[in-house]
Amino acid sequence: MIILRLIELGMKKLVDFLEEEKNLLKEGFKHVRRCLETRTCRESKAFTISTRLLMLHEELKELAVEIIARYQPVASNLRFIVSSMEVSYDLYRVSRYLAEIERLLRLSQNVHCNYSSIIKLYDIVEQMIYKAVSVFLEKKAEEAKDVVETDNTIDRAYVENIEGIVRVQKISACDALKLLISRHLERIGDHATYIANSAVYVVTGRRPETGET
Repeated sequence: MIILRLIELGMKKLVDFLEEEKNLLKEGFKHVRRCLETRTCRESKAFTISTRLLMLHEELKELAVEIIARYQPVASNLRFIVSSMEVSYDLYRVSRYLAEIERLLRLSQNVHCNYSSIIKLYDIVEQMIYKAVSVFLEKKAEEAKDVVETDNTIDRAYVENIEGIVRVQKISACDALKLLISRHLERIGDHATYIANSAVYVVTGRRPETGET
């Protein structure tokens, strides 16, 4: 019982780490959305947040390895601890994509584009990430499919963007920027799916196949 209690305390610390990472990511999403709305991005806030998230990921990973080595958890507890490391890395990768969008906007401040269609996709993937983290932390495996279905919508929008450019056989600076940004958003959606599917793994012990949840 003492060992189990120590494992639970360690897992609570992992949850706290992931909550902190999610809250940092919220700041990054807010900043980059403002950049898209104003079409200006004068500070590298998303990059700074990404650097901090990497540090948190390394701290979480050290804690997770210590819990496994000292207390030898099994079954769903072990799966949760291992998956926490994976989810933490997913959140870091999301922050890197936000930093890349920020960098694109900083490099193209003299190009005046209407990002309204991009902002719609942006808002969807942002909510996907929050939903996926909640699904994982609350172990609501049955809700993972909602995230996967939304990701399919993002994938379709990305493909349609490419097909539209191919049809006209020309690409403007704005088209190029929107395509690059939508690719980053598509990847963020993928990471949301990975996080949600981690909940399925924790609860069932089985990792969903691609396209299955």
